[in-house]
Amino acid sequence: MSSSISDKRAAGLLKWGLSWIGPLLLTVLLVGPLWGQSYEQGGRRDPFANPAHTRQVARRTIVEPPPLSQRPAGLSGLLVSEVTVVGTAANKDRRIVILQGTDNFTYMAREETRLFDGYVESISSDEVVFIREIFDNTGQKTTRKVVKRFYTETSQGD
Repeated sequence: MSSSISDKRAAGLLKWGLSWIGPLLLTVLLVGPLWGQSYEQGGRRDPFANPAHTRQVARRTIVEPPPLSQRPAGLSGLLVSEVTVVGTAANKDRRIVILQGTDNFTYMAREETRLFDGYVESISSDEVVFIREIFDNTGQKTTRKVVKRFYTETSQGD
């Protein structure tokens, strides 16, 4: 009897062993040759990579203007940051602003007069409003309002 019990036990163990060894061997035989290989893109995206994680976002950087020597001559070659408001003049219909550039020249400008990176939007008795146009490396334009005030010296009486 003991041999029949051990035979049954051995048959049960063999059956149990084959139940998990069979699929393991099949997996090793089918996948084994693929181990050590890598995916070559060849101009295609990796089909197993998550596109949400691999998307590259372009960094936006502001495009620097060329140096003064490479810009047009006159007020149209000056940046908004390179002019100083010296004063204004007015008649019944219009106001003009007197600007001094970093080139040490004095210029007169009206509303809508273009500078290299913007234009004059409005002129009042104590300030000038410029619209500065900023471009980034993607070609997108952003505008900023720049207000330049000028102050007059007042003498205080003794």
